[in-house]
Amino acid sequence: MPRTNVETDRLADALWAAHDVVAWCELFHPQRSRYIDPLFGEYRGRPAIQAWLVQVMQRAGSWRSRNVGARLFDGYVAVGEAELVIPLRDTEIVLPFAWIQRYADGSIVYRRDYYDTHEIRQRASARALTKPESAS
Repeated sequence: MPRTNVETDRLADALWAAHDVVAWCELFHPQRSRYIDPLFGEYRGRPAIQAWLVQVMQRAGSWRSRNVGARLFDGYVAVGEAELVIPLRDTEIVLPFAWIQRYADGSIVYRRDYYDTHEIRQRASARALTKPESAS
């Protein structure tokens, strides 16, 4: 039996909180999904999204995140605000961000992150910011 949008949203929130990026990516629709990141660009389809995001989060190392403020969900669209903390040598980058996520037929079909890229561009190495070849 297929999942509902509500079930998928609950799973998405729990898996991201648990830092299980691979399982979280499995919630994206195999073909129709689209993920847009302000630093890395746009990825289409679960395989491209998962390859990119797993690589980026592995580069981030022992990252952690937490929801900040209200997380809203109407059955089709979820909107939230969070902080992503990325360790960087002897310090951390705290990246406040907001996101929107759309669902259809029990899958994530759209995700867009909004954050100010200045701190990452100033403090992370060029290698850490290299766009993987799998981007579309």
